[in-house]
Amino acid sequence: MSPRRVFLSHTSEFRSFPEQVSFVAAAERAVSRAGDAVVDMAYFSARDQQTAQYCRSRVASCDVYVGIIGFRYGVPVRDQPKMSYVELEFRAAVDAGKPRLVFLLEDRALVPVVAFSDIEYGQRQRELRRWLQDSGVVTASFNTADRLETAVFQALTELREHVWQPDERGGVEALPPRRPWMVPRLPRRVVPRIEVAGELVRALLRPNTAPVAVTTALVGAGGFGKTTLAAAVCSEPEVKARFPGGVLWVTVGQDVDGADLAGKINDLCEALSGARPTLVDADSAGFRLSELLSDRPDTLLVIDDIWDEAQLHPFLRRAPACTRLVTTRIRNVLPHEAAAIAVDAMEHDEARHLLTSELPPLSEDGVGRLLELTGRWPVLLSLVNAAIRRKVARDTQVGHAMTKVEERLRARGPTAFDIRRGTDRKQAVAATVEASLDPLGEGELDRYFDLAIFPADTDIPVVALAMLWSDRGDDIDDVEQFCEELADLSLIAGYRHDHDNSVVRMHDVIRRYLRDRCGQRGLIARNQVLLKAGQALLSESSEGAATSAWWSLPDDAHYGGGMK
Repeated sequence: MSPRRVFLSHTSEFRSFPEQVSFVAAAERAVSRAGDAVVDMAYFSARDQQTAQYCRSRVASCDVYVGIIGFRYGVPVRDQPKMSYVELEFRAAVDAGKPRLVFLLEDRALVPVVAFSDIEYGQRQRELRRWLQDSGVVTASFNTADRLETAVFQALTELREHVWQPDERGGVEALPPRRPWMVPRLPRRVVPRIEVAGELVRALLRPNTAPVAVTTALVGAGGFGKTTLAAAVCSEPEVKARFPGGVLWVTVGQDVDGADLAGKINDLCEALSGARPTLVDADSAGFRLSELLSDRPDTLLVIDDIWDEAQLHPFLRRAPACTRLVTTRIRNVLPHEAAAIAVDAMEHDEARHLLTSELPPLSEDGVGRLLELTGRWPVLLSLVNAAIRRKVARDTQVGHAMTKVEERLRARGPTAFDIRRGTDRKQAVAATVEASLDPLGEGELDRYFDLAIFPADTDIPVVALAMLWSDRGDDIDDVEQFCEELADLSLIAGYRHDHDNSVVRMHDVIRRYLRDRCGQRGLIARNQVLLKAGQALLSESSEGAATSAWWSLPDDAHYGGGMK
């Protein structure tokens, strides 16, 4: 968020007695709090020596005009003696089409009206104040420095939320606020889940009556496609029309709380207002979010992957025009009024579509057996599909490929299982992942298990993987090629390849499987390798000096969970 240049214009009594009248300092603090920079003509050379043209150019070079109007008319402009500098600056902002925020000192203020009124120009100032009031361009009135600071800060913050244009009175006409669209990109292969999606759409379209009610919540074990379903439904035309305020999306995750949770809420606040709070308490951040949501058109807030009530609580503060859509695998974390929609195994035709996607015709008997083995679990179906596709790409007959994958599943897991039972579900994940791991060589398999040490729900930079695997001779091109292979096998949830910031992301179900397979000792050993790689960078960056200063790492030596 780039700072704006705010032109601060004020009548002269506000600098006459700064000890008693700290209005200018209050306005400057507000501008700074809003993340902007002050431009004040008082900081330039003697004001009464400036020409009208110079003042106009200074105003035109700024982004926002803020006028603090008291009782003194001020010094006339050198080459326009019938106009004060304050009035000239306001009219210059009008001519330049700048947003104008005007704050008027009240008659009952502590500043004595008579003592600070101009004898010669008092009538002019009274006429200017009256014209500003009658024209409706005054943003707020004030009588104390605290009230002025609050009003200026709020006005600057709200201005970031709006596209604006001059109105007929010379003030600011607010157009509809920015419409954030934070819905994640859908996977390449998405099978419409017609029945559950229809139920979810109907729930979202219902009027929201309870002040903090979760309109609907998707409940189900990991890997059933809750996140994908929520993202797909957000893109439905009737849902878009229902929420003119846009869609906010936050992914929480199992271990996120405290300052980390507050940071995610701060991200949402910044998406709404353009100004990022620096709050480290999640409840305080939630209160600020509710303030921003309260004055908006109907807005959808998707809170993805909630694990406990404490994580959800900050998102539930009163905001009548906000609808919450929660995804969680734990039903009892939801408020009692939530309309929970269970996301379970896919319907038969949906599962068959996902299993056979981009493959030659398969035998119906073989498809039926694989649907039974996978329990029609979307994440498992995707993995089986990827394993068969990879074998076919290596000139294996599709029937033989399907048989090999089925045999692998049966050898590593039960022949029949209840997908809703946690122990069987874990075995199913292991069997399916291991079937998909067959194409990986021994060294590649070891690298894949290294992904278990990175945090959940985190973008893992490819440069971090290159650092981790540098002792094996891998360069950045090798790592990127390997990530592409993992994405093709559906062994990672996503791979985004950018020139400067390529990242991968793990699916949480598979990540837990990898961590279980590694065990505590294995995770410790793999973390030690990463730390040693970081230490090697430290010694290189400090030219041989012994140091453990993490801030001396190169700029690209980081990942979302936090080396730097």
